Amino acid sequence: MKNYLLLYKKEMNYLASEIAAKLKIKKSIIEIGKYKNDNSFVKICDIKQFQFIFVLSSSFKPVNDSLIESLFVINSIKMSNYNTKVILIEPHFPYARSDIYEKNKSFSMPFICKLYKNSGVDLIIAVDLHNPATSGFIDIPFYNISTVTLFSDYISQISLPNLSIATTDFGGTKRAEELAERLNIGLIVLKKLRKSNNSKFVREVVGGEIKNKNIFVYDEEVVTGNSKCIIVNQLIDLGAKSVHALFTHADLKDELSYSKLLKSKYKTIALTNSTPVVKKMLYCGGNSKIKILSLGNDISNLIKERIMMEDYK
Repeated sequence: MKNYLLLYKKEMNYLASEIAAKLKIKKSIIEIGKYKNDNSFVKICDIKQFQFIFVLSSSFKPVNDSLIESLFVINSIKMSNYNTKVILIEPHFPYARSDIYEKNKSFSMPFICKLYKNSGVDLIIAVDLHNPATSGFIDIPFYNISTVTLFSDYISQISLPNLSIATTDFGGTKRAEELAERLNIGLIVLKKLRKSNNSKFVREVVGGEIKNKNIFVYDEEVVTGNSKCIIVNQLIDLGAKSVHALFTHADLKDELSYSKLLKSKYKTIALTNSTPVVKKMLYCGGNSKIKILSLGNDISNLIKERIMMEDYK
């Protein structure tokens, strides 16, 4: 068996422990700090004996600090052993929503991938990119893990009749369709509309039945919680029996955002552990409403099948 090591940021300790245990590999925490002039630094263990190194990071606030720290870790690995293969595991990928090309505006997501490649990353693993089509602009091996299986297994364990999956906009329709087809249940498609330049977004129902349905709203990210609360209120007003949330990345802005979701009309809110924010939510008095689903199994299985296949034959 080749020599593998998992380096991880302390905020991702739970997911790191699960992945390391499933893959039966060593893990080591990344030391991260700042000098008095606000410059960041990282320090890693001696890695010279390892042929493959997995770096577990994730985009969380402050995003730019998180990004720089990851780049410094990769640089430290390559300076210590240039021949080491580096696999970056970044479930919540930085700037994933900056994925549309507009003239005279930064096209950030592919540029971040280029930075990682030039720093020495050989392969990237992410989860539920905002726009899977972005991979066409990326010139580095890239795996985008879908949460369809994870969430379908979760829903299958819940005893509720008349189920439907709702997508919050056209961009998430394909992901929602896959989940609905897997569970053999209905699909509700919502279209984002703005009543005026100064008003909040509302949703128009362009497909699917709502009345008396138990609905799971499926989206890849929640930030402020504003639009998600508007959606649940609208669905309830239109006759939904109950509304539940499936959010892959909890990139919540602040304490107010946590509180807003916990006080919302969602019966349950299922999140993955792609960011450390979920730990905070569990201690905000929302334990009965918040359900945390681990990505450890999906990430470990992909690594076994695509990267460590010779060791698992």
